Amino acid sequence: MTTPIYESHANDTNNYSGGRIRVSRVRSASERYSGALFGWAHSGAPIRLQRRGLRYSNAGFTLVEMLVYVAILTIILALVVGLMWNLIRSYTRYRVEREISTNVREAMNYMIREIKSAQGVYASTSVFTSHPGQLSLETRVSVPADETTTFIDFYIDNGQLLIKREGQDPFVITSDRVSVSNLVFTNFTNPTIGELVRLDLTIEHRENTSRFEFQAQQSLTSSAALRGQY
Repeated sequence: MTTPIYESHANDTNNYSGGRIRVSRVRSASERYSGALFGWAHSGAPIRLQRRGLRYSNAGFTLVEMLVYVAILTIILALVVGLMWNLIRSYTRYRVEREISTNVREAMNYMIREIKSAQGVYASTSVFTSHPGQLSLETRVSVPADETTTFIDFYIDNGQLLIKREGQDPFVITSDRVSVSNLVFTNFTNPTIGELVRLDLTIEHRENTSRFEFQAQQSLTSSAALRGQY
């Protein structure tokens, strides 16, 4: 139930018995609220309404802001891609250098071991002081039946280092991913030690490309005395 509210208006008057009587017009609370809601008071003056604490914004991104965001994102992506590319190249370089180093050591150790156990150097089929060299050795290791000595040869074929034992198929010492770019044998005699063979070996990666990570090689030089003759 709405409680009536009485308001006095000076202009709303009636004459009664020659006298002037003030008449009050009754307005309900809902009417007063409706008038205030639509911006008008009972006096006819407009009322400004403002909802405090609530603000609305339809503003979006400007073209300049979008260009700045795109530029920042592009720079970040370029840095990330560059970092990943450098990591891939570094890992590839490490793998290539490790493979070359492994092949150089294994090939050199293989030849040194055979030279130390050899009886002598077979000069007729050996190639000294030039690349590609060839070393022929007379040895008592892995001698065929009914034989007291046998011959082995070290040589290069299609960039790979091979060993060929008499009566057997060639055995590839180096990997097919690397290439022997230099192999030189030098035979000399030391008055104290006896006959020696010097080896100069250089191995590089077989990948035929100009990329930096594949441009790697390693050289190793060593000498060994023939001890099998003692």
